[in-house]
Amino acid sequence: MSVFEYFEGKGKWAFRPWTGLGLWVGSVVLLQIVCGLSGFAPPLSSKLALAGAVMACLGVFTIARPVIRAGGYKSWLKKTSIVGGASYELTPEELEESEQVEKDALAVNIVGPALAIVGTIMNGASGFF
Repeated sequence: MSVFEYFEGKGKWAFRPWTGLGLWVGSVVLLQIVCGLSGFAPPLSSKLALAGAVMACLGVFTIARPVIRAGGYKSWLKKTSIVGGASYELTPEELEESEQVEKDALAVNIVGPALAIVGTIMNGASGFF
């Protein structure tokens, strides 16, 4: 059982679309407090870069809201294959296409955002070092 299968269907919650903005403001205030208390005063461009990185990451989570609300990408993908309240049987060609769509969903909803988040945070935090 993979990590993704373990968490599949367990995160059926949704947040308001504007929640990311509140979290961003909170993180910027927290960054200012930490920098002020530690005596570490990086240039304004570094703080701005890190604030932008946090905003971009929160944007990725906001874009992924439908998948989070469904409880994972497999649950989301399963919901998209239900037509008129009933599932339908797939032909072999449709089954192959379904497997490719599942791989696309994994790339778009899990791997891509993870790479964007890590890369953005690395870029934003690079001005501190």
